[in-house]
Amino acid sequence: MTKNYHFNVLINKYVDLITKVGVNIQEKQYVFIQSPIICKKVVDLIVKKSYKLGAKKVYCIWENSIEELEKLFLKTKSKEKFSQYLEKFIKQYKKIVKKKGVFINILSPFYQHTKKTFTLSFDFIKYLKKKLNFFYRYIINLESQWTSIICPNPLWSSKIFPHYKQKDSLKKFWNILFECCLINHNDDLLKAWNKHNKRIHDYTQKLNNLNLKTLFFKNSLGTNISVGLLKDHLWQGGRVKSKNNIYFNPNIPMEEVLSIPDNNKTYGTIVTTKPLVFYEQIIDNPLVINFEKGKIVNFKSKNNYFKNFFQNLINFDQGSSFLGEIALVPFKCYMKKYNKISFFETLIDENSSCHLAIGNAYPATIKNGIMLNKESLIKKKVNFSTIHIDIIFGSEDLSVEGICYKGKKIQIINKGVWSDIFI
Repeated sequence: MTKNYHFNVLINKYVDLITKVGVNIQEKQYVFIQSPIICKKVVDLIVKKSYKLGAKKVYCIWENSIEELEKLFLKTKSKEKFSQYLEKFIKQYKKIVKKKGVFINILSPFYQHTKKTFTLSFDFIKYLKKKLNFFYRYIINLESQWTSIICPNPLWSSKIFPHYKQKDSLKKFWNILFECCLINHNDDLLKAWNKHNKRIHDYTQKLNNLNLKTLFFKNSLGTNISVGLLKDHLWQGGRVKSKNNIYFNPNIPMEEVLSIPDNNKTYGTIVTTKPLVFYEQIIDNPLVINFEKGKIVNFKSKNNYFKNFFQNLINFDQGSSFLGEIALVPFKCYMKKYNKISFFETLIDENSSCHLAIGNAYPATIKNGIMLNKESLIKKKVNFSTIHIDIIFGSEDLSVEGICYKGKKIQIINKGVWSDIFI
């Protein structure tokens, strides 16, 4: 059998995972796939599979790179002209909302960069976020099924594995992705993911039953931080249920269990262990960030460009310097072989290590949150922002201790591993 045959078997299993577990397509649903054109072969497979599963209509949204869009934004003299160009994409997103469509977001960054970085315009990002906020709310309020998945490309693979030939780096990345998604030639993929989802669900149930008030994180790298949790917080992870009562997995791969901080009750320091990535801009680690009363009060970076960029991030809007998420991922999880690799894409990096996020909180991480309007969520101290930036600080020796509302102390993670109560 040829190498292509083996790859084709695995890529078809990946497509099964995306369509049956990721978004769990139901008969007569509308499916929308957003992707850069470089992933067209994978998109074609997803389209065929979607129709086989009974999709009523499948739409493809071919996206420009963020660099291309920004150049157009800066070159266009009037915002009105750029808005006219952007409107054809916005119409597609409005169509998704109108038809309660299923959304598959294919991530494949750095596919055409010729230089190390480009200077990101924050005016452009604010403009883009404002225009697309209605769709972002559709997604995080779980109006229908959605998933974000990875599609390796040659330049991205070379960025991760610079010492390999490009062909070899791409092959290596695909093999890692298949392994992280529990895809191999022998095992029943759907059974494996049912088992995987059950394991993560068990973690969330145990955490919810603890009724935690505060989490304490500490390691030898300098992280020493306490994170207060909202009284009505919920732990989520693995598959979730949409408002139309269909289970789906929002991220593939997925290992994190996450919840909502009380954004006024975070104190201490974190030291990043992986680069922070925002619209293909990379803030290399280590970044040392200090919090008081839930807010970033100062930070340290040896690089002036990183320093200025991160300052712009935390000044983005009123909620961007406060926490919106705290997530637990044991360092020795099923992705443990690769959690010391920086993939320069949050979806993979965040599912291999403990992290927090500044900016917007997820309504699903508070009781009845997806049923509440903005005013009700604000009253419950849910953080609102037009950005959500994951910051990874997990390590092999990270300790996580919790204090319950009744005052009991619980060891949650010890030296990067779930404590005995979670095993």
